[in-house]
Amino acid sequence: MTRDERERLVTLEQQMRDSREDMAELKLDVKAIRSVLAEARGGWKILLLLGGAAAAIGRLRQAAGQRFRRRPAVSFFAHWSQVPERLWRWPDFAPAEIASRGDGSILIAPDALDRLQALRDALRRPVTVTSAYRDPVHNARVGGAPLSRHKAGDAFDIALRGHDRAEMLEAARAAGFTGFGFYSSFLHIDCGPKRQWGNTSWTY
Repeated sequence: MTRDERERLVTLEQQMRDSREDMAELKLDVKAIRSVLAEARGGWKILLLLGGAAAAIGRLRQAAGQRFRRRPAVSFFAHWSQVPERLWRWPDFAPAEIASRGDGSILIAPDALDRLQALRDALRRPVTVTSAYRDPVHNARVGGAPLSRHKAGDAFDIALRGHDRAEMLEAARAAGFTGFGFYSSFLHIDCGPKRQWGNTSWTY
């Protein structure tokens, strides 16, 4: 596979992943509307609810359009040294920190990196990223999940040394991260579906 073909493949995989997440969110919204309608009793209630549902559907369509329009495009480079300076806007991190520890490739997800920079700004002290983007081979080598967010470029493992755990978790949530994995020496944060795993007493 040529470099151009690999870049197109990575971009396509990211777009497909984004589309699946958007559709999942819309399905949940539609399910909620159906639930409300199912609880309706009486003609006047149905009319009122239908009017509200129609407005809600309109808002859903508008929100869906906004999701697709506002999602920043990801950029893939076969090696972090190929990243143009004009493209890199995160002053407290370098492409080498975000690149795969395997082959040195990098997938730049602007929204995720914006959140990472916001986390760093909130903590006001250096943040050490021990793992960010992982190329598929490296992800498999380290035992990562087949659908790991690291492969999407929007997951980061942050070293805990020198940080207060509760403060870091609060700052990560405030920055917009939604997935959390609690480990003894690092905190996993990502931009995937809301979920968490690991020791629930992690901050104590």
